[in-house]
Amino acid sequence: WREATVFVVWCAVMAACSEPPVKEHDQAVAAVETARTAGAGTYAAEQLTAATTALGRYDQFVAERDYKQALGAAIEARDLAFDAGRAAKARQQALAEDVTRLAALLDANIIAVDADLKTRGRVPARQQAALKKSRANASLALQKAREAATRGEYTTAIERLNAASADLTTVRDKATAATRKGR
Repeated sequence: WREATVFVVWCAVMAACSEPPVKEHDQAVAAVETARTAGAGTYAAEQLTAATTALGRYDQFVAERDYKQALGAAIEARDLAFDAGRAAKARQQALAEDVTRLAALLDANIIAVDADLKTRGRVPARQQAALKKSRANASLALQKAREAATRGEYTTAIERLNAASADLTTVRDKATAATRKGR
């Protein structure tokens, strides 16, 4: 009786490995596409590359009729693609939080410049003009950064915010120094 059970199990395993694991391959392909849609190509490129590499190994194993290895490669590709999708979403969430934080800082800096322009009657005209120009540029950069973030272009938004903040801070520091020097 035991030998018959072992034979039946062996036949089932062999039958399961006699055809390519199409269902698992399709799941892996769907997971890769979902990860791409989630932004993994930009925000989790290494994990997405690993998933597509595993899919390539699946094709190689199927060509070699090694369906057991093909099954393993398909499952690996699926799992890596799921990881890539999760990593991309987490990275986007972190970047969105950075955009929110940097936008708030730039907005506060713009408000401070507005206050400087109202209260600094002795700021030399050149520095006042530079402050006004930098403030206008910062306001535009803030608007463009928010638009970029809305489109999911977080790195572009962060670059705009950082550049505008740096410029506004530099111009404001020069105006402060000129005001002190004029006293």
